[in-house]
Amino acid sequence: MSSVVGIFPNSAAVSTLAQTMKSNGLDVRDLTVIANEAPAGYLASVGANFVNALEPTRIYGDVETRVPGSSSGQPGDLEAGQSSPAAEALSELGVPDGSTDDFLAAVDAGRSVAGFHAGDQAGAVKALFSSAGASRVASY
Repeated sequence: MSSVVGIFPNSAAVSTLAQTMKSNGLDVRDLTVIANEAPAGYLASVGANFVNALEPTRIYGDVETRVPGSSSGQPGDLEAGQSSPAAEALSELGVPDGSTDDFLAAVDAGRSVAGFHAGDQAGAVKALFSSAGASRVASY
């Protein structure tokens, strides 16, 4: 399934996108919004999927910890996987690992990222993203 992902200057631009998508017959509940701010106004009322990029990173896997002053003769194993909710959301949208850094940096800088599983409508959805003010739009 083809997804469209774009970087928006703020949540107001994503709200404009949601209104335009809805008026074009698209289900806005399938819109994913990654931001550092809580949704407000129209955007909060449409049922889009919100990902708070400020949630802490999750560490998973086996992690060995060492207490200072004790020795087990084995070095600590600190190679555990890490994942943030924002990175997980981008992965679910099909964004490859090599492309996630640009989107995450945009969110860190206070912008919003929106994504939509567009299927065979990817071209039309990309146009809607661009007309709503996305500075970078890509399909995956």
